[in-house]
Amino acid sequence: KDLRPLALQNTCVKWISTTIMLQVMDALQQIIPPEQKGFLPGRQMVDHLVFARAEWDRLPEQAMVAIDFQKAYDSVSFALMECTLLFLGLGVEYVRLLLSVMSAPILFCVGRSFEPTVVLHPRSGIRQGDPLSPLLFDVITVLLIYDIKSLKIELVLLLYADDILFCVLGRGSKQDKDLRAALYRLGIFGYFSGLKVNASKTYAVVKVREGEASPSTLAGVVVKPHVKYLGSLLGNVSEEKAYAPAIAKMMARARAMAALPLGLMEKSFLFASWVAPVCYLTARAYRPTEHVCSQLDLVHRTALGLTNWNLTMPILLLPPSEGGLGQASLSAYAQWAHSHAFVTYVLRPGRFAEQHSGPFRRWAAAQGLLMEEEFLPYLQLGPVPLSRPSFLQGCLKAYSVTRRWGGGVPPPPEHR
Repeated sequence: KDLRPLALQNTCVKWISTTIMLQVMDALQQIIPPEQKGFLPGRQMVDHLVFARAEWDRLPEQAMVAIDFQKAYDSVSFALMECTLLFLGLGVEYVRLLLSVMSAPILFCVGRSFEPTVVLHPRSGIRQGDPLSPLLFDVITVLLIYDIKSLKIELVLLLYADDILFCVLGRGSKQDKDLRAALYRLGIFGYFSGLKVNASKTYAVVKVREGEASPSTLAGVVVKPHVKYLGSLLGNVSEEKAYAPAIAKMMARARAMAALPLGLMEKSFLFASWVAPVCYLTARAYRPTEHVCSQLDLVHRTALGLTNWNLTMPILLLPPSEGGLGQASLSAYAQWAHSHAFVTYVLRPGRFAEQHSGPFRRWAAAQGLLMEEEFLPYLQLGPVPLSRPSFLQGCLKAYSVTRRWGGGVPPPPEHR
């Protein structure tokens, strides 16, 4: 059951798939609900991460459940795919063309051999690597999103392709009842779509009042101190713990990279493209503390084989024309990524107001600043250019410094 054959497609098939994908992308992008962020232009997974983190900090009582599917791409039912595409309004002939591409005979490499040895006729599943596959999987989840949203429960649904997160509000029996209703609908969806929930990798984290004990299970789902969603930890975690998975992965890559027979300049290019991006999403959602920065810089030193950090910094920062690498430290990269996320929110003030107006008001009240209701429309609409500071923007800047957004790394000019 763990066999993962490698599918081979010729150039003609890929050209056909790409052509179809480009034709239907604009239409399907308008149909697919905003809860689904997977592989769609203008939608980023970091939006879900920042939203989930902000909701966890904002609400006193809630639970988050990370859902894992068993071999999601390999299990999608062609019958449900056809019904969904027709339900969304695509023409019958167009749907037949899509299904003919996905169900056409295909060569597979099985085992360790890279020579095509097996011809299979797929009966279900979408091929990973096919340009159409991510879009078709997003289409399949449309029915699930509409079905769960039709329930009269306090639950927020976040999806990035097959990665699902339930944010269940409330507490006690109501929370358990709402989650059971959502899981029941998810089970019905799995019956028709072929997607099966992997119970052994599905966990929940529950936020309770101070002094209360967290339950061991919630609606049959095992409760843990935190859950992993899109590579980041959510729940009762500190910044250091949130960065731990990314740092461990980067350190493993750094040690492998240090053993390669490469020059310092070659290693710096490899580090920037292979190691540093691992922490990008985590850095956008979690502020890198001083301890995290020291660990990130240790990863950087290990990868380049430079043990003396006092000498490493000048070498990194100097331009190549002066004998340096022209590369900022990994800690500075993480701080820039976090500040860039904050600046992005300011450029889209409606989203900033939605998620941070509550903490901002509490901070403003503590500073003795009177924030009347009429200020919020200005914050939401953002009529004042960022290049011309105002009282409200000054408050936002002070608020960002207080919460240590940005970490002292200025954003690039286009994001100021």
